[in-house]
Amino acid sequence: MNTYRFQSMLKVILALSIIALLVSCQMLIEQAITGVGGSADVEDTGFFLSYDGFTTTKYGLPDLCYWKQGNKLDKYKKVLVLDFTSLNTNIYHNSALSMDKFVNLKKSIPDAIASSFDSQVFDNCERSSVKIKPKDIAAIKKMNADAIIMGNIKELKHMTSITTCQYEFKLIDRRSGQEVIKVIDRNATDADKIATMIVYKLSRLMADIKKT
Repeated sequence: MNTYRFQSMLKVILALSIIALLVSCQMLIEQAITGVGGSADVEDTGFFLSYDGFTTTKYGLPDLCYWKQGNKLDKYKKVLVLDFTSLNTNIYHNSALSMDKFVNLKKSIPDAIASSFDSQVFDNCERSSVKIKPKDIAAIKKMNADAIIMGNIKELKHMTSITTCQYEFKLIDRRSGQEVIKVIDRNATDADKIATMIVYKLSRLMADIKKT
């Protein structure tokens, strides 16, 4: 083998090695920063009345769910969706919320939920600008609706084009104040598709609950 061919082969091997290394590094970074391949973790942020009863779900649904057995969604004719909160015991988990591209996330996610659920999941699903704390049952019972939807961004991390969002979601029976549906989910997606992924998973969950 002449020197030229040997040098050419070395260059090809080196180039392939560098590419493999870069791909591996990118995968490790995404997994560490965004949680790709992981699932949601349960951390008491104070959003739910109780963190008991969560079970894992099948692929394509939110990671952890609870719904009150025998509770029919059809009885909720009017549902109000409130702004999301950003409660967290570790404020650094939500550092990306200070970025310009995410400043409206706490409003855009419930906007998307209300738009998707209206006439599809519930007869009437509307947005509300009323501010209520997640555990203020007395205030919830005064709302003009059959049920209230609340959400909380527990974690939001952003790197390059990949964004991780872990959120908490609940549907509260207005008359009893009970949390009849509870969700904890973590997903990684493009920054402009966070609301889309949340609505997709929640819609699939609601469809499954309606079948039970």
